[in-house]
Order: sequence, then C-alpha cells, then structure tokens
Amino acid sequence: MDLTYSSPGLLYKQIESDLIATFQKFIQSESYILGDQVRLFEKNFAQYHDAKYCIGVNSCTDALFLALKACAIGSGDKVITTSITAPATIQSILMAGATPVIVDVKAPTYCISPERILQAIDRDSKAVIVVHLHGFPCEMDKITKICSESGIILLEDCAQALGSHFSSQKVGTFGKASAFSFYPTKNIGCMGDGGAVITNDHQTKEYLSSARHYGFSENGTIYQFGINSRLDELQASILNLIMPLLEKRNRSRQTFAQKYSDHLSNFVEFLPPLIEGATYHQYPLRVPNRQKFIRDAAKYGVHLGIHYSKSMVDHPFFRSYCREIPIARKAVKELVSIPIQPEILACNFESISDIIYKCLQNQ
Repeated sequence: MDLTYSSPGLLYKQIESDLIATFQKFIQSESYILGDQVRLFEKNFAQYHDAKYCIGVNSCTDALFLALKACAIGSGDKVITTSITAPATIQSILMAGATPVIVDVKAPTYCISPERILQAIDRDSKAVIVVHLHGFPCEMDKITKICSESGIILLEDCAQALGSHFSSQKVGTFGKASAFSFYPTKNIGCMGDGGAVITNDHQTKEYLSSARHYGFSENGTIYQFGINSRLDELQASILNLIMPLLEKRNRSRQTFAQKYSDHLSNFVEFLPPLIEGATYHQYPLRVPNRQKFIRDAAKYGVHLGIHYSKSMVDHPFFRSYCREIPIARKAVKELVSIPIQPEILACNFESISDIIYKCLQNQ
C-alpha cells in the first residue's frame, strides 16, 4: 500500500473519456476567454446556492481581494479574520490596502471564534472574513448577529466548504459576498487554478464583472479599477463536467467521516466533531505526538498531510496583525489530515482505518 491523503488524479481518471471529449469540444469552440462555458458555470453555480449572481475569477485569493474592493474596503480599514487559514485570506486583505486583525479560533472545529470577533471590533472595523475550515461551517447565527449589530460587512471564505451548510442554509449565502476555490484538491476542482464569488447584490456583481477584466465596461471603456482575473474557459468546462458529482461526493465524505468516527470511537479525544452541515474537505485528527503518528502511518504505506503547520502568528510577516491566539497556536502543532477523498476510501477504507487505529494506539 502506498496512499496519500489526497489524489485528485483518481477522480480525473474515472471520467477520462468525458474529459477528453470536453477538451475536444473546447478546441473546436474557438472560444477560449469568458465564453459559453464560463457563463454556464456561473449560472449553475449561482443556482446551486440559490444566489442571484456568480462571477468566475482566477483564484480564491482574487475572489477575496476583489470582494473587498467591491465593498470599498481599503486603507484605514480593519478586517477581522481567523488565525488558522491559508495565507491567501490574509494576503487578500493586505492586497486591498486594509489591515488584517487576526483572532483566535474555537474548538472543536477550529473555525473563527465569534467571541473573539466581538472583542476585536472597534471604530475602524469594516468587515469580517470567516473561513469555513476543513468544511466545517462557522457559527453563522452568532456571527451574522454580531456583524448586523455592529454595522460591519460579512464576507465568507468558502474555499474548503463547497456544499456545507449551517441550519440548512448553504455557507456562502450569509454574507454580502463569498469566495470559492476550485484548486484541484477541493471538493470540486479544476485542473489548474480557479475561483468564484457569489453575491445577491447587483452593484457588487457589476463591480466584480468589470474588475476581473481590467475594469472594462460593456462598451469597452474603463471607469473603475480592474485586474486580469478571469476564470479560464477550459477550467470552466471541466468544472461544468464535475459539478454534477458534487453532492454525491460530499455525501461520500460525510459517510466516511461517520465510519471513521465509529471505527475510531476508542480514540474520541483525537477525532473531529460529527456535524450535520459539514462536508469534510479534510478529516483532521488532533494528535499530540503528530510526527510520530505520521511516521508510524508511513511505515504502513499511508502518507498523511499537515495543512496548517503554522498559525498566522508563526509567520513573521503576519505577526504584528495577530491578537492573542493560544488555541490556534496549540492546534496547529497537533492537527493532521487523514484520507477522506471518496476515490481513495472507496477501495481502501477498511485497511486505512485499521492502520490509523493501530497508530493511535501508540500515542
């Protein structure tokens, strides 16, 4: 056995003939930038979320950055966000010219703490970016209440949580705008970079549609800020092929999460929570002796992942923006991702879960 925690190529191989047909249609279309495939994906992705608009962009980083720009957030403004996330979340705030305020997370999901958001708000606070980490929804009832009562904008980073929901409402539909990633390892991914913003606000949609394409208006005149951040037509055609598989694959992730929980019930202190609305982009264990655990699993041919070896305060460039984050600092020393991708577990769940069981026994 020689298995890694994530292998997007396994999905692509299962649909190889459909991919080849898609590539051939793409070549024949002679429409390579902002064509029918992008428009089709935007329509279907918005409908999936019961949202009015979707704007495809180059990456989730650009999606966050442009969403901030659309909200007129920039110099002198503070944006509160989480201490366990990809650097892109923080970099997008800095790209917009605003100041990140990085606060602690909350066990057991390690999503942003609503209580820490409330404590961080001051007169310069203009927005909150929540990150639905590992596919777990943040506590959106508390967070939306805080933002509403404080008069600050709520944005969502849904890079890891496509299809997750909180109280039967899909993540990405709580804030003014929400950013998504289609990096190959995500719950649906393209074969390169890709991202999108969804929103119900027409003015935000108009800004984003222009800003992703140099700031051009429909008549070819530039009236606003813009960059080159278009969702590639080829990547959109791949997403159109894979998007119908999302719900089935998310249900598989949820099923395997339950099976892990059942099989590893003797080690409940190491396990992530079972949450109805989670889609388990990752299944992160919290193991005190992480390096030994990883080495032990590797001896059996199961290669595990560390997605967050550092909290934001552990990066010198971000340190000055951080509040006290003791929970995050401890968690990143212990979190380790075990395989949850459906294509890996479909044929290997029993053997992998037995290996994880043996390795946890040695903790």
